[in-house]
Amino acid sequence: MDPLLVIFLLSLFAGYIAVYCLQVFSDWLHQQISPHLMQGRKYYSQMKESAEPWPRISSIKAHPIDRMLGWAGVRRLFLEPVWIILPYAGLLFAAGLLGGFDWVLLFVLLGLMAIIYLLFRGKQRQRSFLAGLPYALDSLNQSLKAGYSLQQAFQFVARETPSPVREVLSAVDRGLGYKVPLRECLEAIEDDLATPEWNSFAEALILQEKTGGNMIPIIASVSQTMRENFVIEQEMRTATASGRMSGMVLAGIVPLALLAFWFLNPSYLRIFMLTTVGRVLFMLAIALEIIGFLLIRKITQTQV
Repeated sequence: MDPLLVIFLLSLFAGYIAVYCLQVFSDWLHQQISPHLMQGRKYYSQMKESAEPWPRISSIKAHPIDRMLGWAGVRRLFLEPVWIILPYAGLLFAAGLLGGFDWVLLFVLLGLMAIIYLLFRGKQRQRSFLAGLPYALDSLNQSLKAGYSLQQAFQFVARETPSPVREVLSAVDRGLGYKVPLRECLEAIEDDLATPEWNSFAEALILQEKTGGNMIPIIASVSQTMRENFVIEQEMRTATASGRMSGMVLAGIVPLALLAFWFLNPSYLRIFMLTTVGRVLFMLAIALEIIGFLLIRKITQTQV
């Protein structure tokens, strides 16, 4: 028999055995992992159902991390933010043990980028909330004039209002549906939002509930005040646009220069990666860069 034919037949047989063994192994692995995957999926669905939507109407004290995630529109799977910090700290520690300083720096930069993105997205959604809240209050006023109860008015306006105002008004409707007192519901949402505009509306409703009287002119007055404050804030943002742009440029020059040197001539940065003094100076430079950016942001921040 031709040796080439023998080699060909043996290779076919070996390939068939390898495919069969791989299929058997994959079936065994699927049987071993499948129960754990089902348990993980069940746990995820339970946490998703038990996590209270943002903003909360319960008396749980809002954390800054929790508030940042809420404004950014990120779904909360855990009621305590420590369950977000601990896995990140564990990954950072493992990166330091296994990968060295470069991996620690990578994880720190990724964490900073995630925080910056969440803050930016939260700020955008907060501006959308402040722009849409007066119009939502006008619709709430019209619903009350049409004879709706307070809960029906909140439910109707929440259905017709875009995000993120919809989530806030839906929280009020949810609290009233659960028979939570209006004062407790508004105070819990007030703590979760931490915005002066919503605080003024909540205080007005709480005061009206105490003293009685017509709610419609109170809501109309608060809505008009919010609209005027928003117009003034937009004018102030226009006036400080050059300062904010200067701050963004100054804060972005150093990271862009670092990336340019990293790709064009990495030897310039080797001293910051291979020596202890260089690493300390590099981390100090990152800290000073963040502090400078926050100071410029605080100076150019508009507050009505």
